[in-house]
Amino acid sequence: ENHDRYIERCLQTEKNKMIKVQRELEAKRKDGSTFPILLGLNEVQGPGGTPIFVSFIQDLSDQKKVNSLERSKAAAEALLRSSVTDDLMKFGSDDYGDDE
Repeated sequence: ENHDRYIERCLQTEKNKMIKVQRELEAKRKDGSTFPILLGLNEVQGPGGTPIFVSFIQDLSDQKKVNSLERSKAAAEALLRSSVTDDLMKFGSDDYGDDE
């Protein structure tokens, strides 16, 4: 009953804010651990023009891991380039490797 009133209120006041909008949220597993999801809601017309709401949930755990690895890789590559550039600059200086 509360859910029906909530849906009715949303249909009248906030429908455009909810429909066709994707949100990144955290979901909870049975064991209590959380994981990132993408939640979407769309509306289709049912029989007689009755609105039917369709939602989807996508687990983003793997995507988040890949993104994190890509950021780490990019940071490591930047650090390596910086280090190599520093070493090359030292190699060109007069005092690099000079034992005299």
